Amino acid sequence: MKKKSLKKQLFYLSLVGLPFIQFLLFYCFVNFKSILFAFQSYDVVEGFAFNGFENFKQIFIDPTGKNTMKYSLQNSLVLYLWTLLFGTGGAILFSNYIYKKFFGSKLFQIFLFLPNIISGVVMVTVYKFILDQGIPLLWREIFGVQLEPLLSQKSLKFGLVLGFSLFMGFGTNVLMYTSTMSGISPSVVESAELDGITPFKELIYITLPMIFPTFVTFITVGVATIFTNQMSLYTFYGADVPSDMYTFGYLLYKEVKQATVIMDYETFTYMSALGILLTIIAVPLTLGIKKFLEKFGPSVD
Repeated sequence: MKKKSLKKQLFYLSLVGLPFIQFLLFYCFVNFKSILFAFQSYDVVEGFAFNGFENFKQIFIDPTGKNTMKYSLQNSLVLYLWTLLFGTGGAILFSNYIYKKFFGSKLFQIFLFLPNIISGVVMVTVYKFILDQGIPLLWREIFGVQLEPLLSQKSLKFGLVLGFSLFMGFGTNVLMYTSTMSGISPSVVESAELDGITPFKELIYITLPMIFPTFVTFITVGVATIFTNQMSLYTFYGADVPSDMYTFGYLLYKEVKQATVIMDYETFTYMSALGILLTIIAVPLTLGIKKFLEKFGPSVD
């Protein structure tokens, strides 16, 4: 019995060991110095010194005075909600359209997968050209009125960049959902069709339960990226994005990139504290939503 129990324990350790080693190497080891930075201050003369939770306090004070943290949180949540509504809900509808081979489904496939084939920088350049030069020129030719470049208009900036970000990720979602839907047994669908099921009911009662594990994966990953998605802001505007358009992803990327160039350790300590705080929020939120969906979601059976 002892030998059998030992074999079970060794088998369990062999399964858990690799992920645990990956966590130690690719999170703890890689981020060890960053974790230390979060609890330190830096002075040119004295170097690093332990300062407790002072860096974390500064996050809530927002020393820039531009409401950077407020806008970053607000825009990150707006981006996630739109991604959830359009990127997930819309992707399921489009994927079902393609899966059922309705009219024009092949054309949709080509159009939606273009962002995954062409470089993101090229797509941004084309998008900016259309909005800032193409549409104003067309508007002037048709209506005889000079239109200000759309990406320069404060009221339109965020929405246009958000729309581009959603479009760039849409094709990947459609590809994954379509691939999962193609694995649904034809006999199940044919049996339902013989019973007179409508396309909408087929989507709700057959397709969605069958692809639910993929849906859970996308939702979970989406929650985990609330604080890392920069919405292509750096590609559009570089370091010149106004504070009211910030997301946490852009804030972290921009500040760390600039600090790396000049080795600004003071910024490193502040950003490290912010990163740890966001991780503390994101991890239980991600695991909690995953557990909730798996417990109360539809069953394949």
